Amino acid sequence: MIIYISMSFNIFIFCYIGEIVTEQCKQVGETAYMTNWYRLPHKTARGLILIISRSSNVIKLTAGKLVHLSIATFGDVMKTSMIYLNMLRTMTAS
Repeated sequence: MIIYISMSFNIFIFCYIGEIVTEQCKQVGETAYMTNWYRLPHKTARGLILIISRSSNVIKLTAGKLVHLSIATFGDVMKTSMIYLNMLRTMTAS
């Protein structure tokens, strides 16, 4: 049980960090867009436009390039692991 709790906590930490990175990436683009970039000097505005266009592709942390790490993914992993534990419990109890 201690190993299960420890692994669940580690998965939660990774998923939480992935969620924070995704939200901060979105905020960078929104903040750059909300500035008056069209009133800035030409070179500075061009740099901000590059930041805005780059932040339109949201960065997501993945586990092995298969699963995006987010709080929703953590919920799915926990749900699935509880199903497997219940299935093992019923198999061994019979």
